[in-house]
Amino acid sequence: MYSPLFLDDPEVAAALDEASGAAIDRLSSLLPELGQPCGERFRQALRAHLADILCGRIKYKGAELPHLIHGEDAFGDPFSLADLPLPRAGTGYAVQRLDTDTLLDRHTGRLLPVRDPALSGLFDSFEAARAAARQWLKTQGEPIGEHPLAIVPAYFDHEMGRHVLIYGVLTQSP
Repeated sequence: MYSPLFLDDPEVAAALDEASGAAIDRLSSLLPELGQPCGERFRQALRAHLADILCGRIKYKGAELPHLIHGEDAFGDPFSLADLPLPRAGTGYAVQRLDTDTLLDRHTGRLLPVRDPALSGLFDSFEAARAAARQWLKTQGEPIGEHPLAIVPAYFDHEMGRHVLIYGVLTQSP
């Protein structure tokens, strides 16, 4: 079974630290300047570049490299509901499967339609929604891109008795 990896997984972070450290150590035998304080800046830059390569954010000669791990923005950039200029006030963070009207249920860990009366799809924070989305992807055990998820603002309409996606059904690509 495939287990998706995230940039901040301890084993990924350790591997990036080891790889960038080993490269600078090896190069410093040829370039003594890298043994100076600037060597740490080179190591950090190399580590960041390796992370970008693994997350599929780098193109070489017009070709994208494969997206091998999830970055910090795997489910969208963090946001605060209070800071968004929304047409309707969001009351929580929801994990939406793109191209669908399904949300991740907090209690069962399943994706349910917004009209499902059993759905409890609002998380109190972006971080809680991200943790749930991450766990759901790890549970699915499928390659990156098989189940695109996004964290979106949402609210529960008590008159209609259902969750409402403020931005509607988001698509995987514009």
